[in-house]
Amino acid sequence: MSRSFLTELKRRNVIRTAGLYAVGAWLIVQVTGTVLPMFGAPEWLPRSVVVLLAVGLLPVLVFAWVYELTPEGLKRERDVEPVESITRDTGQRMNRAIFVLLLLAIGCFVLDRFVLTPRRENAAVQSGTAESKPAGTISDNSIAVLPLANASGDKDQQYFSDGISEGLIVTLSRLQGLKVIGRNSAFQFRDTKDDSKTIGMKLGVAHLLEGSVQHAGDAVRISAELINATDGSTLWSERYDRPYRDLFALQDEITTAVASALKARLLPQPNAPMQSDRPPSGNLEAYAAYLQGKFFSARSGEADFRKAIELYAQATQADPGFALAWADQSRAAVSLAAAFLDGAAAQDMYARGRAAVDTALKLAPDAKVEPDDVLTVSERLF
Repeated sequence: MSRSFLTELKRRNVIRTAGLYAVGAWLIVQVTGTVLPMFGAPEWLPRSVVVLLAVGLLPVLVFAWVYELTPEGLKRERDVEPVESITRDTGQRMNRAIFVLLLLAIGCFVLDRFVLTPRRENAAVQSGTAESKPAGTISDNSIAVLPLANASGDKDQQYFSDGISEGLIVTLSRLQGLKVIGRNSAFQFRDTKDDSKTIGMKLGVAHLLEGSVQHAGDAVRISAELINATDGSTLWSERYDRPYRDLFALQDEITTAVASALKARLLPQPNAPMQSDRPPSGNLEAYAAYLQGKFFSARSGEADFRKAIELYAQATQADPGFALAWADQSRAAVSLAAAFLDGAAAQDMYARGRAAVDTALKLAPDAKVEPDDVLTVSERLF
C-alpha cells in the first residue's frame, strides 16, 4: 500500500498493456483499411472496427490491473506473491511483443502508403483515361439533333419546334451508315449549359445539329447549324424562311444539307427519303395535330394523355389513313388506362386503344410505320 499509484501501474504492467494494445490496434486498423476495400466491404465497416478498438481499451486496462501474467498463467494479482524476477521477465516479454507489433504496423503503413496507394491511383487514372478514350473512337458519321429552340415567344408553340427536331432525327436515322442519337437522349440537353465537346462526349457523337424554329401564321423560319462537337467549330449553317405549306420540303432540304456537310454520301437516292411520321396525304393540319399529341404524350400526366388522345383523334379525322396517329392514339389510351383509370373507365379506354391499334395495323400491315409505334401497343393489349 506504500507504493505510489504510478509505481503500481508499472508493476502490474498496465502501462505496457496500454502500449501493446495501442500498437496492436494500429496494426489492425492498417490491415483492415487495406484489405477490406479490396473485398468491396461497406464504408461503415472500417469505421466500426476503429470504434470497437477504442471502446475496448478501458476493459483491457482494467483486466491488466486485476490479473497478472505468471509462469503458471493468468492469476488475480492479489493471489500472486510479488517476485521481482517474474515481474521483470513478464515486462521484457511484453516489450518484445510491442516492438514486434510496432515493426509490423510500420511495415503495413509503408506498404500501403508507398506501394498499394500509388497502384490504386494509377489504376484510377487509367480507368478514367479508358472511359474518355471512346471520344477518340467516335465515328465521324455520327450526329445528335439537339432540341431546336422555340423562337416564337409562345410556349404553346413548343410542340412545333420539338416536332421539327423529331422529324429531323427520324429522317437522318434512315440514312444508311449514319449513327443518330435518339430523341430521349438528345432532348436531355435542352437548355443545357454544357459545351459542345461535353455534349458530344456524353452522347458519343462527332457532330451536333442545333438551331431554332419560329412559326408565325403561315410562315416558318428555321435556323440550323452543324457543329463539330470536338472543337465547337461550325461546319455549316443556314437560315430558311418558307411558307408553312412547304414544311415537308423544308425538312428534306435541311436533311440533305446536313448529310452533304457531313460528306456522308449515304443517300440511296438524290433526295432524302420521306419521313415516316408524315401523314400519307401530306395534310399539314393532321401533321400539326399529331405533333401536338406527341408533345402532350411526352408529359405523361392524366390530363396530358387525355389531351393527346384528343389531338391524335383530330389528326386521324383530318387524314383517316394516318397509321402512325392511330398507333400513338392507341398508346396514349393504354397508358392513360394503365396509370390513372380503373374499373369500367379503364376497360372502355383499353377498348378504344384496341380499336385504334387494329386500325393502325390494317393501314400498315407491311410495317410502313415503325414497329415500335404499333407492335408495342398491340402486345400490351393482347
